Amino acid sequence: MARTRPTAADVARRSGVSTATVSYVLNRTTGQTISPETRAKVLRAADDLGYVQHAAAQALARGASRIVLIDRSGIPRGDLAEGAAGRLSAVVRRHGYTPLLTPYGPGDETQTLIDLARAIAPHAVITVAPLDPGERAELSAAGVQAFGTLFAGAPPLRDLIAGAAAAQVEFLAAQGHRGVLYVPATEPALADLAAHRGAAVAAAAGRLGLAHRALNPRAIDGSLDRLADALADALSGALADAMGEAVLTSIAGYNDEVAMRVLAALRRRDLSVPEQVAVIGVDDLPLAELTQPALTTVRYLLDDPAPAGDELGWLTSPAAEPEEPPTTQSRPPTVHYRIVQRQSA
Repeated sequence: MARTRPTAADVARRSGVSTATVSYVLNRTTGQTISPETRAKVLRAADDLGYVQHAAAQALARGASRIVLIDRSGIPRGDLAEGAAGRLSAVVRRHGYTPLLTPYGPGDETQTLIDLARAIAPHAVITVAPLDPGERAELSAAGVQAFGTLFAGAPPLRDLIAGAAAAQVEFLAAQGHRGVLYVPATEPALADLAAHRGAAVAAAAGRLGLAHRALNPRAIDGSLDRLADALADALSGALADAMGEAVLTSIAGYNDEVAMRVLAALRRRDLSVPEQVAVIGVDDLPLAELTQPALTTVRYLLDDPAPAGDELGWLTSPAAEPEEPPTTQSRPPTVHYRIVQRQSA
């Protein structure tokens, strides 16, 4: 039999007070004379019963929600994004609010954000980039009282993608490689970003005088054997110099997950890493150092990615909201790319 969720009436019975008093205590209602002993008794009863207030009812009682919805759509998941979201959440908590983070995703999930806001009526919404007026109007109608953005303009996601790709190619060139094969992600949701990183790999290779080639994501989607066959074909001398020596001696993966699949696929075709071909990824995932051989990768480093406390002061004064929503950072973050060299390159 399912356990019944405790109610305010249960807390009132346990503490020997009225449900109105329970509401006053749990909602921190001002203007009520409640003794410290009664307040402690109500809080103890609520804790004993495991009572949790319904968010919508709590917002109605207080006249405002204490939830801040942080929208992460448009951001691929990774350690960089995880760290930034965690630091922003901590600052939101310091202001007395509860952060609620939407799932990561490279696509436009604005409708999901609006639907979620209608369901929970958050006090504020923080998005990666400014919402358009129509979207803000729909969120306002859902009860959102304040808006903020991580960046004043378009998010620098494409700059991050391109910068990491350039770091990959520059490292490979410094290691003496004369050509690079780019292996994209195959997930449809990542198609745009994968193409952008591929273009950045090609641009960096052209600038440094390296031969370059990219695999078609449709040709490598699916089984690991499909990827293994495509890699073997691309590395078998399709691009060779006048002496017949292979030019494509290195592989840049879209990210670490792609690069890990590349390592496994190369192993199936008995292509040794790094003796025959070097492999480098992006993101420096924790698993990268556990692959065989350990994966060389690019790590993102951000200068001061966390917002300062006073930069979220607009949370408590939504009436003073400007025409453009405030940003949670006083300046754009400075991004650095560090090569984490291991055995694969």
